Amino acid sequence: MKLPDLRNFDLNGKRVLLRVDFDVPLRLALQVADETRIKNALPTIEYLLSQKAKIILLSHLGRPEGRIVLDLSLGPVVQTLRELMPQINIKFPIKIPGEDEIGVLENLRFDPREEENNPEFAEKLASLGEFYINEAFAVCHREHASIVGLPQLLPHAAGLSLLKEVEVLSGILENHQRPLVVILGGAKEDKLAAMTGLLKFADQILIGGKLPLLSQKSKNVVFADLNPEGKDITLETVEKFSRIIQTARTIVWS
Repeated sequence: MKLPDLRNFDLNGKRVLLRVDFDVPLRLALQVADETRIKNALPTIEYLLSQKAKIILLSHLGRPEGRIVLDLSLGPVVQTLRELMPQINIKFPIKIPGEDEIGVLENLRFDPREEENNPEFAEKLASLGEFYINEAFAVCHREHASIVGLPQLLPHAAGLSLLKEVEVLSGILENHQRPLVVILGGAKEDKLAAMTGLLKFADQILIGGKLPLLSQKSKNVVFADLNPEGKDITLETVEKFSRIIQTARTIVWS
């Protein structure tokens, strides 16, 4: 799969809307518990700064369901970003940034129109920029305004991390070694919906997290047994999964 590469466009001085995935876990004190997703976006942010682009970051955090939930504000994420990029002036809540500045919009999902893919909301977002870049691999399958609405309104490209994700996955789909084992975890039911497609090329799929609570065992799919609290897999499942993983020549882990 070939996506438009941001490096093939003249972004000098342009106002760029950069859709990132800053849906990070927070501690009880509203501090970022894992910086991985923020750090993954840094190469694209730094590239855009080198091109003198004026960057506006767009992201969601959690599931506020179209309401303003103070505990899901992007404030803690912005604080971490400031610590990672101390030389850059980062404005939050957003105002139109100048050169060598970054603006951050508040949690997109505070507005119900984001998840509705509302055209008026997409137009409102598009009015803030001149170019759109998608760097949010984890939500590319969502039909949300910031994912599918914006590229219909602005010139657009993929970010560096998204390009790498697609390159790696395309390579696995087109040229993999067997046995191929897929490991799925978490609690989002849409991962189970994706299982039908995965079964077309996976030899076995291992299901952990809270997903075993949502479905039944089936051929080529191994569901974990959970502990009594339902918060982790059992030691017996760890051993069973380990035996299967050790036979794999290719592993895809989500």
